[in-house]
Amino acid sequence: ETIETIETIETIEVTAPQPNITETLVRMKAIWDSFFKTSLQEVSSALEKGWITEEEVSDLEPFLFVGVPALVTFHCVSRSLEQLGKAPRPVPGFRCDARRPSKYNAYYTGQIVEPEGKETIYVKFDEDGDKTEEIPIDNVIVHTSLWLYDGAEINEKNRPHNSLADLVFDKMSALMISLEDCSESVTGREDELRKAILRNDMASFVEERPSPSPSIAKLFGGLFDVAVSVSRAPTFQRRFKAVLDSAFKSADDSAVRAAGDSAPMQQIL
Repeated sequence: ETIETIETIETIEVTAPQPNITETLVRMKAIWDSFFKTSLQEVSSALEKGWITEEEVSDLEPFLFVGVPALVTFHCVSRSLEQLGKAPRPVPGFRCDARRPSKYNAYYTGQIVEPEGKETIYVKFDEDGDKTEEIPIDNVIVHTSLWLYDGAEINEKNRPHNSLADLVFDKMSALMISLEDCSESVTGREDELRKAILRNDMASFVEERPSPSPSIAKLFGGLFDVAVSVSRAPTFQRRFKAVLDSAFKSADDSAVRAAGDSAPMQQIL
């Protein structure tokens, strides 16, 4: 099935790194198709690298049903952080939606002017010109984008809005901050990290330390929080089993072809 592409319509220019805001709606089907396509790529790659075995895939080992979604999530978060250049923190220059204490139960769009402290920041709202307002940090949603596995961009304006999409989008945005916080710990060890995520084995990644750093623990916790939410979706089990079946058959076919290629040499020996 063809994955839908996104056309950029408008770019917001500010001093901080910003996503390109596109208003072309991305359907949930396109996101799921992209997710399962990347799941197949990740499982096939893990088989080739020996991170998992064909037996584990054919036996539908339970760790794969959260480990693969966690790895696909990491792929998306890492790609998005690379595209943005900086995690979407509440810092001056970033666009945001904020619930204002002076208004009842509604979000307003503005630009972060300066942080006041850990609990509040100042926002200049579009509707008020140069007027700024102090906003509790928990009331602020920083505008950001996520780049899907096929390169499509989703953001607050074009993404689906449902319980799962809302939950996952917010958590993946926060994961960009977690990944940036532990960048020094993972640089040069990307394959080790990816294998540990796939097998849900944080201990193997931090085995040289008495305990994981808070940033690493937060990254793993966030990845598997998203993975569990995704794995509970109604159609996940059926489509993911098809992914594992396809990966197993491809690996088996490759093994048969390799055996065929080696037959002449075996006859010579």
